[in-house]
Amino acid sequence: MVTTDEKEVVSNVTMVASFASGKRETLTGTDGSFRLRLPNEPVKLKVIGKYLVSEEKSIDVSDSSENLQLRVSYAIPPVYESLVISATA
Repeated sequence: MVTTDEKEVVSNVTMVASFASGKRETLTGTDGSFRLRLPNEPVKLKVIGKYLVSEEKSIDVSDSSENLQLRVSYAIPPVYESLVISATA
């Protein structure tokens, strides 16, 4: 499941699983959950979405891959506005 630090679910973001023999992707559901079938080898998971910041999570073969909790945060860039006034006499 993908959630924010405030425990809000994050839906419709891309989960990317990278491993030695390739990679797989899926979208999270409306409840922030996801499911991927992966080979029996070390995997790195990353959440990708607009304005999302997430760290890659490594899962070793001996680690449990059930009921994973991945945390993300939002980094919304500031909005810059400028005003140029020019006048001639």
